[in-house]
Amino acid sequence: MLSPMLNLLQEEDWGPFSEDIRALKRWRFYPELIRTLKDLKRERLFRSPVHGLGHIERTILHGSMAGMDRDLPLRDLQLLLLACSYHDTGRLSDWLDDAHGRRSAYKLEELTGLEGDELHLLMAAVEAHSRKDDDMDQILASYHPEDMDRCRQLAKTLKDSDGLDRVRTGDLNVAYLRYPEAAARADFSRYLFDRYNRETDRLGISIPNPKAYFNRDLVLGIRDRVQERLDAGMPAANLIAGSLAELTGTESPESVSSRSCTEEGQEAPCRVFLGARAFVEHYAGKNGGAPERLAEEFRERFLAQYRSDRCLDLRSCGFQEGDSPYICASFMLDVILFTYQFLEKESPD
Repeated sequence: MLSPMLNLLQEEDWGPFSEDIRALKRWRFYPELIRTLKDLKRERLFRSPVHGLGHIERTILHGSMAGMDRDLPLRDLQLLLLACSYHDTGRLSDWLDDAHGRRSAYKLEELTGLEGDELHLLMAAVEAHSRKDDDMDQILASYHPEDMDRCRQLAKTLKDSDGLDRVRTGDLNVAYLRYPEAAARADFSRYLFDRYNRETDRLGISIPNPKAYFNRDLVLGIRDRVQERLDAGMPAANLIAGSLAELTGTESPESVSSRSCTEEGQEAPCRVFLGARAFVEHYAGKNGGAPERLAEEFRERFLAQYRSDRCLDLRSCGFQEGDSPYICASFMLDVILFTYQFLEKESPD
């Protein structure tokens, strides 16, 4: 498969960042960057204009430059580049999907062949990258790394390398980066994103614009509405169906139950799932589709994404007991966007 990044790195003219690239090429560990790009298991990456090959190749470059800036030892750099390569392999949607770091971590033994403490270091960093910084130490400690400081540095550097490519969705905020060296690379990240896209165009690789595909304004708008409805005490199923009705310009179904998860019991289906499925069925009927078929297909996709539809399994939104409480609102938002994306792809015209 073509690698736009390998092509770009053969060039000498990088505009205002030409000296940065020359310094990178003089770096003693520059061959590790090239080897990582060549050895990348592209067939195992999540296929997406937002989290696919382009994002991964740019994150690998950011990771390499972080390794150079921070003078990482060779083995730590190699672990970082593996983390940059495969941190999104567990994704099943382009939306928030806060659990994708954990699913990606489970794939690392097969993808890398690592074992023992190095595997645990890598898994810890990859799981932590999709969660809030406040949860980082708890996640890292659950893998029992031999050197907690080393593990934390790997996790933070991965998050910064990943975060620098948020330019693709228009929401890079350097205040959220963890190391000053990463913040200093913000302008380079913007330049790299534009340069990479020009290279894909030259190679004839068609990649939709991530900013249009992801629609950051949509995500932020729905997030605010979800929080407002949660604060008002709206039941989960009604919240989900109502939010999807607004997104699609469709009236909300009348048959959505207003009972809460606690009333139903934890063995019952999750109300978030029931609200989404009810809306999918309602939407199909309103648009000339097959409601039962589409609702069943949605259930299959939901199970693939979240592993269960039971409240008992989803009470912590796919996370472990004791995880921070923000994830319930995050989970609802992710399900709304996941369902909306499903309807965009699968519903009748």
